[in-house]
Amino acid sequence: MSKRPLTAKQTSFTEYYCNPGSDTYNNATQSAIKAGYSAGSADVRAAELVVNSRVITAMTEYKAKTTAKLDHNRDIAIAQLNQNIAWLTPKAKTGDTQAVQALTGAIRELDAISNLHKQTIVSEPVRPQATEAEQEQLRELARTYKIRLVNDLKHA
Repeated sequence: MSKRPLTAKQTSFTEYYCNPGSDTYNNATQSAIKAGYSAGSADVRAAELVVNSRVITAMTEYKAKTTAKLDHNRDIAIAQLNQNIAWLTPKAKTGDTQAVQALTGAIRELDAISNLHKQTIVSEPVRPQATEAEQEQLRELARTYKIRLVNDLKHA
């Protein structure tokens, strides 16, 4: 059985929803709108997307890639700061005030990166994969909600 790829909108939704730099990070409805779903049905579509097993898999993979990139970038920054510290230390010992200031700054940056690494990044966990029956129940709830919303709008 071949795994169907996500649609362009599903992929966009995943990126907007999972990217901490996105203004719609962890906001399913706003992520759905930004991904191109209609504002009128975005809340329903968002409810369906966050329980879709393929979207959940994509979110898990996206978060793993993002974490790996952050770890890699942190490691590069630490290596560069260590090189700078090694180069500046002998100069600072001679009393070179610019070297002392630069060394102090590099040590502070290294300390800040180390402290960030120690902190646990808290983000909304990816929901466990729902069974087919649970997914159908959620889709039915979403359809019911959508029907109620449409009826409310007609009578407004």
